[in-house]
Amino acid sequence: AGILGFKDTHKQLEDASKQTTMLNALKSQTLEEISEMVQKIALTLEEKKKLLQPKVNDLKQARRKFQELVERHNNKKSRYDKLANKLVNDNNKMESECSRLEALWLEKERNYHMLLALDEMVSSKLDTVTMEDTWRSGEESFLPDFACLKDFYESKITQQQGLSIELRKQRSSLSETEASSSYQKVMFSNLKELLHLKLKSGCEAVSDDVVVFDDMSYNTQ
Repeated sequence: AGILGFKDTHKQLEDASKQTTMLNALKSQTLEEISEMVQKIALTLEEKKKLLQPKVNDLKQARRKFQELVERHNNKKSRYDKLANKLVNDNNKMESECSRLEALWLEKERNYHMLLALDEMVSSKLDTVTMEDTWRSGEESFLPDFACLKDFYESKITQQQGLSIELRKQRSSLSETEASSSYQKVMFSNLKELLHLKLKSGCEAVSDDVVVFDDMSYNTQ
C-alpha cells in the first residue's frame, strides 16, 4: 500500500511537472506573440505618425495662419468701428448744420420776398410821384376831367363831405320824425285807454261815428 501510494504521488508530480512545462511553453509563446504584436503596433503607429506628420505640420501652419487672420480681422474691425463711429458723428453734425442752413435760407428768402414787395411798392409810389409832377406841370393830364391826382382826390373828398352832410341832415330829419311818431303813439295810447273806460262805464250815447282799434269797434259820442 505504501508503494502504491508513492507511485500515485510520483505520477501526479510528473503530470503536474508536464503541465507546468506546457504552461511555461504556452506562456513563453504567448509573450512572444504579445511582444511581436506590440512591435507590429509600434511599427504601424510609427508609419502612421510618419504619414500624419506632414498633415500635422500643415494643421499647425493652418492654425498659425488662422490666428494671424483673426488678429488682422480684429485690428481691421477695430479700425472700422472707429471709422464708422466717426462717420456717424460727422453725418449727424452735417445734418444739424444742413438743418440750420436750411432754416437760415428760408428766413433769408422770406426777407428777400418781403423786401422785393416793399421795393415794388416804393417804386410804384415813386412812379406815381413822378407822374404827378408831370401832370401838375401841365405836360400831360391824369384824366379828362382832372389834371392831376390832387384834383381827383380833392373832388372825391368834396363829394364825401357832401354825402356826410346829407346823411347828417337825413339822420336829423329821422330823429325829428321819430320824436313826432313817439308823441302820436302816446296820444293814441291815451285815447285807447279813454275808450276802454267809456266802454266800461256805458254812460255815453250811441253816435254815428265808429272808431276802429286793434280789430275792435268803439262807439264815440
